[in-house]
Order: sequence, then C-alpha cells, then structure tokens
Amino acid sequence: MGVSLFVGLLGALVGGIFALYGAIVSGNINRLNQNLTGVDRKINVLKGIKCEIDTVWGIYNQGMGSKLTEHNGTDFFNYTFSATQDNFSFYHNSVADITALDKTTCKSIIEAYSYAKSLLDTFKLHADMLSSFEEYVKKKTEYKDRRYDIFITDIRSKLCEYSQSLKAAHEQTKLAIDSTLQEIDKSVDRLTQQRESLDKSGWRRLFALLCLKNS
Repeated sequence: MGVSLFVGLLGALVGGIFALYGAIVSGNINRLNQNLTGVDRKINVLKGIKCEIDTVWGIYNQGMGSKLTEHNGTDFFNYTFSATQDNFSFYHNSVADITALDKTTCKSIIEAYSYAKSLLDTFKLHADMLSSFEEYVKKKTEYKDRRYDIFITDIRSKLCEYSQSLKAAHEQTKLAIDSTLQEIDKSVDRLTQQRESLDKSGWRRLFALLCLKNS
C-alpha cells in the first residue's frame, strides 16, 4: 500500500513536471511567434508606405513635377494640378502601425506626408489664383474694357511670386521623400536582421528546453 502510494505520487510528480515543461515550451513558441509576427507587420507596413510614396510621387513627377522642375521662373507657372481623391489611403489606414515604428523612421514618414499635403494645398491656392487671372482676361476681352488691366497686372505679379513658392515646395517635398525612402530601406534592413536574430535565438531556447525535457 505504501509502495503503491509512493509510485502514484511519483507518477503524478513526473507527470506534473512534464506538463510544466510542455506549458513552458508552448508559451515560448507562442511568444516567439508573436514577436516574429510583430516584426513582420512592421516590415510590411514599411514596404506598403514605400510602395505608396513611389507610386504617387512617380505619377506626379511624370506630369506636373517634371513641368515644375523645368519652370525657369521668368513668368508664372501656367498649369494646374488637382488631387481631389485620397492619394494617401495606405498612410491614413496605417497610422497606428506607423507610430509603433522607431522614432526616427516614424518622424521621417510623417514629415514626408506633411510636405506632400502642403504641396497639394499650395497647388490648390495656385489654381485659384490662376482661375481668377483667366477670368479677368476673359472679361477684358469680352467687354473690351482696359480697366481690368490693373487686376490682371496685380494677379500676374502675385502668380509670378507664388510660382516660385510652388517650385520651392516641390523641391522641399522631393528632398523629404528621398530622405524618407532611404530611412525606410535602413529600417527594413534593421528589422530583417532583428527577425533573423529572434528566429535563431528563439529556436535555440526551444531546442534547449526540449533537450532538458527529454533528458
């Protein structure tokens, strides 16, 4: 009876130890997977941000950006650029993930999008001024009234001045975007190395626990 009780207690103890090790191994696997998933999510967000910036900035440069770069500044910039749709959908839908990135990368991304939005606002004001200029020119032609000349001259002067501000905003945005794309590449490299390190060290710990369990 005493022997049976001892054997039963020993079996329960051994079973409890194995169950504890099983729980430890399972917990380590879950923790490793969570850490890897977190790193993967950051990498995917960065790749998505880069893809959106590359796409939107590329389309803009093919049309309006190249014209603005070539503008010599001797007269006002006689083009309009309208962006009525949301060109930054990935950015807006990933704000929480962006703020979870390291401070330098997060700040760089926010700055790039802020410059881009400011550039769009500048284009909008420029378009409004250009529309007013064209309206006065039309009225002068229609009514053959030289009194409109004073308004035309005034708006032309403002358009020439504002065109320089528009070009400066374009250049500032370009610099911010180039810097951000470089920062994203560096951040992806760091996270990729972090993932590889987590993966290797995590599985080494699990292997050591399994060896201890089976010893």
